[in-house]
Amino acid sequence: MESNKEQTLVEIEAAFEESKAQRLRSRHILEAARGRYHMELVARREAGEKWTIADIKAMEASSIDSIDYVKQAYLGFIEADSSYRSAKVKWEAAKRDYWDNKGR
Repeated sequence: MESNKEQTLVEIEAAFEESKAQRLRSRHILEAARGRYHMELVARREAGEKWTIADIKAMEASSIDSIDYVKQAYLGFIEADSSYRSAKVKWEAAKRDYWDNKGR
């Protein structure tokens, strides 16, 4: 019985660690998408479009609604973040349960 609980704990921890890694990957993908969009805006500005820095910041702020690849990266990050938070709650509960019942 004890081995079964420990195995379950290991599986829950592995799921938590995988969700943490996926969240980090998703964050990097989102940052890369935002960086790509920023570089596109800068290139367009250098090519002659008349934008102020404030204009570029406003376009970047609204990019999750208007630019498909930024939106997809943002939604991917939100999904990974939700999975991470859920896995973290399960991991903390499993740890607590394991140690609370260790002596029984």
